[in-house]
Amino acid sequence: LVTLKMAQNEHELSSLLDAIINKKEEMSESKNVIYSLVYVSRLNSSSSEDKREIGKRYEELAKTVQNRYQVDGPTGLLLIYPLHCVHILEGTCELIQAVIEDLYRLNASKGPLLGS
Repeated sequence: LVTLKMAQNEHELSSLLDAIINKKEEMSESKNVIYSLVYVSRLNSSSSEDKREIGKRYEELAKTVQNRYQVDGPTGLLLIYPLHCVHILEGTCELIQAVIEDLYRLNASKGPLLGS
């Protein structure tokens, strides 16, 4: 028998698989807080190159944040119109904060987004 010591009590388990399943169940009971962000921005130009750059930039940003903080990936919708961009984003606090900081940097550098 495998004995798994927990902080409060001790559980007798018949196998290591039982210990792993038990630990996974305990971890799934914890709640993850998901935040939402919606913003609308005017595009600097109507060039299709800039539109592709916006999509690529946020895809890379999401991967970077996900790898750095080991969190679930974001969900959302990015709509790019001829003159505007609408981004609906759901994710962890770290992801939302990274997107807001990136928007600030883009606006300061006069990137493809003019104002949000």
